[in-house]
Amino acid sequence: MDYRSYLMQHIPYDLPILEEIDRFHRGRFDLQPFIEPEIGRFLALLVRMNRMKRVLELGTGIGYSAIWIASGLITTKGELTTVDHHERTGREAEEFFSRSSVGSCINRRQGDILDVLSLLARQSPMSMDMVFQDGGKQLYPRAVDDICTLLKPGGILVTDDVLFPVEQDVRTGLKDPVDRFNCMIREDRRFYSAMLPVGHGVMISWKQEHRGKD
Repeated sequence: MDYRSYLMQHIPYDLPILEEIDRFHRGRFDLQPFIEPEIGRFLALLVRMNRMKRVLELGTGIGYSAIWIASGLITTKGELTTVDHHERTGREAEEFFSRSSVGSCINRRQGDILDVLSLLARQSPMSMDMVFQDGGKQLYPRAVDDICTLLKPGGILVTDDVLFPVEQDVRTGLKDPVDRFNCMIREDRRFYSAMLPVGHGVMISWKQEHRGKD
């Protein structure tokens, strides 16, 4: 048995619809790739173990990661806000949300990610327990300050695909902004971060209390 097969034996799906999405929708050519189930399970674990109430997702896709996160939030009576600009995949996400048992705790917002993020940061600073970032990679460096404003002290930023800069099959247009983001987060004293070689790389950044940017 290979590494991947063994790993998958030990990742139970929280909801049947997650397994359905994995089986029938992963690898579609008309979609951006979505997170691996081990990352989904990890996100649900973070929500549960930290008893999170408010989570923001940047990049909805067809709703796979949102349902993983919501599977944790349903146990804490929390709420997920997920943001994306893409109307067609947004409609697919709405269908999956409605068919799941966790749709009641998901609030989908249609619009430009940076615009919605900026609005939320102005309206509700220090309101989020966690932000999951998996939208357009060009947005990563531009979103850091508003994300930091939104996160509570002790809140967590989880960023997917942070190993894109060293992966061979990723186009340069995606590598450069992710590399800039990685360098920014490494030097940003507001966060204490660790990079994990899971999937295409995950950065976990904890917002420290009473720390300035420099």
